[in-house]
Amino acid sequence: MAQRIKASARKHFYNAQEQRLVGHGQTAVACFLYQGLVEDDEKPFFKRMLLDAVAACNNHLDCGILGTKYLLHSLTDLGEAEVAYRIVTQTDYPSWGYWLAQGATTLWEAWDGRDSRNHHMFSDVSAWFYKTLAGIQPDPADPGFKHIHIKPWPVGDLTYATGQTQTPYGVVRSSWRLADDCFTLTVDVPANGTATVYVPYDETGFAGDVRAAAGARLLQVTADRYVYHIDSCCYVFTAPFRR
Repeated sequence: MAQRIKASARKHFYNAQEQRLVGHGQTAVACFLYQGLVEDDEKPFFKRMLLDAVAACNNHLDCGILGTKYLLHSLTDLGEAEVAYRIVTQTDYPSWGYWLAQGATTLWEAWDGRDSRNHHMFSDVSAWFYKTLAGIQPDPADPGFKHIHIKPWPVGDLTYATGQTQTPYGVVRSSWRLADDCFTLTVDVPANGTATVYVPYDETGFAGDVRAAAGARLLQVTADRYVYHIDSCCYVFTAPFRR
């Protein structure tokens, strides 16, 4: 059924030969990416479309409640968490920071505040905090948090982030701090769970070692991450990281 839906959506909304997507704005592009309607070889083109759509709005979001959900996660999945962070931390209209500047203590229904002032419709940014800043992500191949991905993004001017969530197996925690060109990540995996941990390190290759707690098994090294497998326990990782 998923394949039929994908084929139908692509037939109606995307012309692959002309590389033209109906709508072409933030919501349309991010939705196609988020819902898995884009082939792997098309992702560079869609990434460029999405970045152009964000840049055209001066790093602000320009979408409704569904597009806002798709936009931040799609940018992170494309490796553009920095762009998502710039959107999230804007303080002028329209943005969550604009709400705060107006004295908001709850989520509003509309950016201008004329409708309900206790509404969840733009609240998926909270999920982005968990999945991107703290890096706590369920494994689609092993749902229910039996296996977890921990992939934090030290973006912008952030120097620390902490997050935790209750799972059927217990509490998962991820906490990191950046100080003195050193990234320190602490991960708690509950009993009977396992995790894949993606530890960011500096790309410029300055002197420094990536260190992992005993029991962490190195799976691979990418251009910007050391990837480990861990079982249930508390683990600490350190890596050289310079902005």
